[in-house]
Amino acid sequence: MPSFKDKLKKMASDKQIAAHPLVEKLNANQSTRSSYWLAFALYAKVEEQDLDALLIELGKSLKLDESEIKDELSAVKECSSDEDFESLVQECAGGLTDAAVKILLFAELNQFGRKHKMSLDFLTDMMNILEAAEPEKDFIGKFMKIVNSTKPNLMDFYDLTRKFPEVPSFIYETFVPELWAQCNKDFTKEASELLKKVSAKPSFDPSGVNWWLEEYDRDVAKNRAGKESISFLEIVKCMRGRGCGDPLLIFLADQSAMEKQYKAVEDAFVKKHSDVPLPLVKKQAFRQYREKLQTLFAKLKQNYIPGAEPGYGGILEFDDKLFDIVVLRCYMRFSAGLKEQFLDDGWRFWKIDQSIESAGNWEEASLNKARQAAMKELTAINAVYEKENEELSAFFN
Repeated sequence: MPSFKDKLKKMASDKQIAAHPLVEKLNANQSTRSSYWLAFALYAKVEEQDLDALLIELGKSLKLDESEIKDELSAVKECSSDEDFESLVQECAGGLTDAAVKILLFAELNQFGRKHKMSLDFLTDMMNILEAAEPEKDFIGKFMKIVNSTKPNLMDFYDLTRKFPEVPSFIYETFVPELWAQCNKDFTKEASELLKKVSAKPSFDPSGVNWWLEEYDRDVAKNRAGKESISFLEIVKCMRGRGCGDPLLIFLADQSAMEKQYKAVEDAFVKKHSDVPLPLVKKQAFRQYREKLQTLFAKLKQNYIPGAEPGYGGILEFDDKLFDIVVLRCYMRFSAGLKEQFLDDGWRFWKIDQSIESAGNWEEASLNKARQAAMKELTAINAVYEKENEELSAFFN
């Protein structure tokens, strides 16, 4: 019988064994933990490997009782008939039904087998016995290729996390913590730089808006429309010189011109930041875009609260912010592969502003009525943006 001194040493030793992710992250029950451990014992049995010490340590990390571990280990090692072996396999399969548990198991079995130079055929057979779904098999194949690579590709890993969003994050944290940390690195500064460059000098082709040409020098438009894009800043200068407050609200953006410009910005960015994965930066950029959008709508709505001080419209003072949103919205759609020709809702902003401006000299009741209509219109515009952002979120997140 062990002395209390020996028992104390054993307790101290057991404390050194970290809890297994199955316990710590999934809070698995006794049956699942026992079945999980049994899969490793069966692997060692099939490959005729003597790994008792490792199996006992694994069992302890799974919070299994040591006497139970040794009893099960003896049962596996003494198994000699086909009937007994099949019974153990079915016992193992019975407690392994959860998809996350299966993914964790096969990822760990893969590393276990490779470390001890064991045949990986066992994994394929067990996947079939456990009736792993095709997406689970597909994920394990791609994931372990990354895990076992001497130089894992960050973008391959990022694409994998996007393809299988249902896989719990602790799987990545357990097997590829550095890749996972890099994938979730804060690229706020780089994203801000990218957004600034994207919205610096966008170009648009006005040829598609014939009625707009009356507001622009006809001879210039005739010579240039359809041949090359006219700088947006040039349009701004001309239109504001004629007293038009916000020219960005009245033209159609040319998709091909935008794509060329966005690609040029991205190429320059990648060249400057060769160590930064552009898709991860764009993921952060999308968050910043949404924050800008939410801030803009919040401030615009404040301008139209009935009973507020009458003012000269509400949109004009937000010209620069509207400009950012229009251009960045185009860029986010481009990045997500939404290639339809982009017509901004800017004319709706303009209509709101004109209605409030026209109501500026009315009595308070009429002005408040106009503001209520403006609030309704702003809410509708916001709903359009948010619905689209749900689609964009699926790409960026």
